[in-house]
Amino acid sequence: MSESTKLRFLSAWYCPFAQRLWIALLEKGIPFKYEETDLSNKTEEFLKLNPRGLVPVLVHDDKIIYESAVCVEYIDEAWPQNPKIMMEQPYDKAQVRIWGDYATSKIIPLFFAILRSDPENLGETQKSFVENIGSFVKAMSPTGNFFMGDSFSFADIMVLPWLQRLEVLKHYKNFEIPSDIDWYPRFQKWLTACSERESVTPTIPDMKKLIPIYKRYVKTNEVPFPNMSESTKLRFLSAWYCPFAQRLWIALLEKGIPFKYEETDLSNKTEEFLKLNPRGLVPVLVHDDKIIYESAVCVEYIDEAWPQNPKIMMEQPYDKAQVRIWGDYATSKIIPLFYSILRSDPENLGETQKSFVENIGSFVKAMSPTGNFFMGDSFSFADIMVFPWMQRLEVLKHFKNFEIPSDIDWYPRFQKWLTACSERESVTPTIPDMKKLIPRHKRYVKTK
Repeated sequence: MSESTKLRFLSAWYCPFAQRLWIALLEKGIPFKYEETDLSNKTEEFLKLNPRGLVPVLVHDDKIIYESAVCVEYIDEAWPQNPKIMMEQPYDKAQVRIWGDYATSKIIPLFFAILRSDPENLGETQKSFVENIGSFVKAMSPTGNFFMGDSFSFADIMVLPWLQRLEVLKHYKNFEIPSDIDWYPRFQKWLTACSERESVTPTIPDMKKLIPIYKRYVKTNEVPFPNMSESTKLRFLSAWYCPFAQRLWIALLEKGIPFKYEETDLSNKTEEFLKLNPRGLVPVLVHDDKIIYESAVCVEYIDEAWPQNPKIMMEQPYDKAQVRIWGDYATSKIIPLFYSILRSDPENLGETQKSFVENIGSFVKAMSPTGNFFMGDSFSFADIMVFPWMQRLEVLKHFKNFEIPSDIDWYPRFQKWLTACSERESVTPTIPDMKKLIPRHKRYVKTK
């Protein structure tokens, strides 16, 4: 790294999110200083750079950037010389963003879901994983080696680290992509070309060292973050499909708090579980000898108990009041109408849908006009309280053919918000497989 360009890249050798940025830096030929980070023993200096305690982190002179996709886009703009990772032409740029986002929201969560799956759910999860990879491959250029043909791009970089780790799934779950699928030759051509690229080869981890790292995700349902230390015993009882539990899951990941995830069978509640929460609902948080439930209460609790940034409840009193007001609005106005649509008779459906759209519109119009999130650049309590239901709009489309009209004036801001939330690294691991999720909502649908 030259004195004139001071660029630090904080990484962890095994982290696929950090690998994204590593590949992009090498692809662009940008001088940088690689700094290996011990995520099991985070220093005060590191937490000042990224209060969430995650890699990658990019320090460019006095500017600090994190979130892997954001970092990749940043270096492509800050160093505009070729090759253009984001592509040159507007349509090509849109394509690599669409499919990079697709990888983040559809493929990557299923990678971890396979590791966490019980034997009875494994087959369906693997099937969804293969189908989603297939959609990605079928969208590739039919010519050339890469997603965009001869151009190695953002779309390739966003998904490659996980597809290079398929050996992890083979080791723990005996999973392989069937070689007789029609798109398999194109997939193999792509994977080989990416893996042999000079910007990629130095970033590929040693599988013998990598495979044991993933043991903590298998069966115990621990999330893709460092293990819970002995000094902080935090249990999170959840159900993978529950949007209320998803609120807390997102908040825990956003805060970078080590915890143990425990999947709970709500159809067969144990005596032990009912002692923790007599109402028999998730989420439940057990912090040492303290038991907390009710999703909004749990989110506020962890924000106060772990006061380090980011502050989910915001710092300033007025901002704190705003996220509470609109988090409560989501809970009292938007969420009940989600279930009302599912339960509505045909004659009442139109009015219910209209109210739902109007209430979402009120929420969107209250958002900051700048930035991606409700409070602008700050991901907060307001986003977390409503996101799980907005991410489940596909359920309403499936059962009631409902979609938010795309010609409404606030629709672009809504889509910008929904995409940014879905792609956030604290959110992606919590997104359920829609093919498994949709049938669970059938019980809410009114039958005559």
